[in-house]
Amino acid sequence: MSLTSYLAAPSRGLGSDIVSQAIYSVNASMKILYLLFLFDVTLYVSCLCIDKTKRNIMELWAIKIGIVLGLIAVGSILLQYQETWKRKLGVWFFIATFGAIIWFLTNSGIATTAAIVSYFAFPIGQAFMASRRMRFSPERQLKPGILNIQEFEEVHFITQEFKQENFSVEGDHWLKPSAVDRGFRLLKHREKPLYGAVAVAQQSSINLVYTMLGSRATDGSVWITWDYPLPFGFKMPPHCCFYRCLEADSIKELIAQHEAFTEINKVKVGSEDEQKKDVKEFFDEIFKSTMDYNLKIGMLKYTNSENGEVLYSWKGTAFITWQVLREMLIG
Repeated sequence: MSLTSYLAAPSRGLGSDIVSQAIYSVNASMKILYLLFLFDVTLYVSCLCIDKTKRNIMELWAIKIGIVLGLIAVGSILLQYQETWKRKLGVWFFIATFGAIIWFLTNSGIATTAAIVSYFAFPIGQAFMASRRMRFSPERQLKPGILNIQEFEEVHFITQEFKQENFSVEGDHWLKPSAVDRGFRLLKHREKPLYGAVAVAQQSSINLVYTMLGSRATDGSVWITWDYPLPFGFKMPPHCCFYRCLEADSIKELIAQHEAFTEINKVKVGSEDEQKKDVKEFFDEIFKSTMDYNLKIGMLKYTNSENGEVLYSWKGTAFITWQVLREMLIG
């Protein structure tokens, strides 16, 4: 089973709750396409029942329904592939389906254009509004806790895969304080300076399980490979390099991708002394440096409250909005 198939419904990691909520709205929009298609079919059947002599109308609607059905079928097939470009193309087929349905119903280019714009406008608007409300704590860090395996069954199976690759479990933790429940099962390779984590994110009925692999180079830079399926909600510090790998079908393959990632970039991984360091400190440093960096570059700013919370600045809101739009356009 593909690691990305563990996604029950898009949620998020570290700082991109907003992006996931907006993309979840896109998934809901896909369902609207099917409702419009059913309306299309109903209209066609009505023509058959009202006046059987109007063969031209029937044939025209049959062609239209065939086009819509074909677009939906091709888009659905493409979304099943692991290759990123095929999934992106599948999304565009669904957008084309949406436009075709509106065109067939209205025969108006203006209405079709407005409908497609509204298709993008709703999740973008949701991201914009959510970014203005969200608050973060710059003091958040991993706290010991227990992951509910009954609620996240995938964690058990992924942990077993890690153990087969000679990783040991270093404990369960939750990121606190945080507006979204995020837990991490930390792991460490027994022989190599390689860290791992099985991460879970939960907000309302939206659950997500993803995995992370990390190494620290001798120059202090951090190299992370993960299978998180959505864009990140923060900009990464210069010393943190992330590679989003969605094609790995197993932990073994994800490790191979991570090793290739560091090899291509000619990264000299830390010595055995690095392997002895605490996994929690490794990930806590990433969380803290990411928050500090986004405050420094103006993506985040402190609120006026006394509890020291931070929120997205207008610059950060623009970044989040662009992230959502880019994900919808090119993935």
